[in-house]
Amino acid sequence: MISMDSKVQSMDSRIGSLDSKVEQLLNVQTFLKNDFHTYKHAIYEKMNTVYANVASSQTSLETRLFRQFTEHQLQISSDLDFVKLQLAELFNHLKEIGDAKKREGGQISGCGRQSSSPRGGPSRGEGGQSSRPSYKRGEGSSSKKRKWF
Repeated sequence: MISMDSKVQSMDSRIGSLDSKVEQLLNVQTFLKNDFHTYKHAIYEKMNTVYANVASSQTSLETRLFRQFTEHQLQISSDLDFVKLQLAELFNHLKEIGDAKKREGGQISGCGRQSSSPRGGPSRGEGGQSSRPSYKRGEGSSSKKRKWF
């Protein structure tokens, strides 16, 4: 019976050893679960931080782009207004020059002077006609008037 008792004791020690190993495996499993949850939480925190940084950067970029767009739009509007003003001044100046030439032409033909042109060019022939073509508005081959504005 000694052999049976020794076999039972051997089996008990093996079962105890297996229980110990199973307990160690359960401890490792618990440790891994806790470790996994810790890393998972850290990853989610970092992802939330990255998301917040991206959202903040996007908002900042959108704001800067909108401000630059608005500034450029205002600059273009200002430049356009300046060009319009210059064109209006040019138009008025050209109109004044044309009116002055009309008055000058009326005074010369009204006085009967036909000896020389006002610019010192060749004198007009009979009937006050010049050998140069006329560039006055409304004279020449085309009688259409242009509308400037």
